[in-house]
Amino acid sequence: MASFQGQLLKGEQVLYQVSGRLQFQSREGIRVWGGHFTLPLEAQSLELGPYRLALDDGRSGDIQIDSVSVKGIQSMAYFQGLGDLQ
Repeated sequence: MASFQGQLLKGEQVLYQVSGRLQFQSREGIRVWGGHFTLPLEAQSLELGPYRLALDDGRSGDIQIDSVSVKGIQSMAYFQGLGDLQ
């Protein structure tokens, strides 16, 4: 897994600065990606669903947040990539 920092967006609106880890895999010849990132504790009520992840290295991609849980004083969001990370 590779570490990253970036922004979580809904449409054009930046919701949170995030940091987390990405994982890339190949399934039946198709490259898939996903991972997790930390959020402020108040983000524990973040709705599941589609968002955009913009990484500080210039790459971005659409994601589907599958779950959000509380880990100490932060929330942790788990996601799957939708399409390519470019």
